[in-house]
Amino acid sequence: MIKPNLYANENLRLDLINALRALGYNVLTSREAKRDNQKIPDDLQLQFAKEQNRVLITYNRKDFLKLHKEGQSHQGIICCRENIKDY
Repeated sequence: MIKPNLYANENLRLDLINALRALGYNVLTSREAKRDNQKIPDDLQLQFAKEQNRVLITYNRKDFLKLHKEGQSHQGIICCRENIKDY
């Protein structure tokens, strides 16, 4: 199986990032990319992930699905849920 390179949005929990890495995924975090705590708009985060040839992984399902539906080009988006009751 080919594992995509991932770009973790800054809201993704560290334990999930570490678990993905333990499974052999190449994960770049927004912190490692020096893109955290800067209020970078979601569309620019998605664009950055594409430029880095990475699939964006996030808990921010609503906003990133909206960008996808609007037709913003990307390498892929993985939307995670922390708690099924949240949706």
